[in-house]
Amino acid sequence: WRTSMNHKAMINAVFQEIRNCCQHLLQAYDRMNTSQITNTQKSSFVSSIDSDIQHLLIEGLMRLYPKHKFVAEEPDSDAEQAMFEYDNLWVIDPIDGSTNFSSHIPFFSISICYYYQGQPKVALVYDPIHDELFTAIQGMGAQLNQHRIRANVSHSLTESICGIELRSLQEPLDQIQ
Repeated sequence: WRTSMNHKAMINAVFQEIRNCCQHLLQAYDRMNTSQITNTQKSSFVSSIDSDIQHLLIEGLMRLYPKHKFVAEEPDSDAEQAMFEYDNLWVIDPIDGSTNFSSHIPFFSISICYYYQGQPKVALVYDPIHDELFTAIQGMGAQLNQHRIRANVSHSLTESICGIELRSLQEPLDQIQ
């Protein structure tokens, strides 16, 4: 791992690229709430926005890091769709929480992780609705809007909070009923 790489500078530069995509993403999110869009159109629309944001992010990151490789969700000529062993690799999810996005639930993000020689080194998760930037640098913990955060140490499930999406469990749930 090259110690010369400034992780905080990397976060700042990548966050600027994320911010550059947010106006487009938020305008699309606002359009999702119109009654004129059918469910079929929503799916196509979300895939299109996902692809647009991914393209903008990869384009911006390629300007910053021209020798790096990219793995992304949507098919793209500049990105792989599976992780390979590259020295410098970015993994991108342009709309992390696309079900929430398409249902107009304000909990989705843009997620990016940088890997060096197969090891995650820097991660950014930006929630544009709440203007929250979660970052992590390997060995340095996590931050929310540049303030250190820590996990709550609960020793009992009754002291815990959990959120879950049951859509992927629909078929098993249908069989129980």
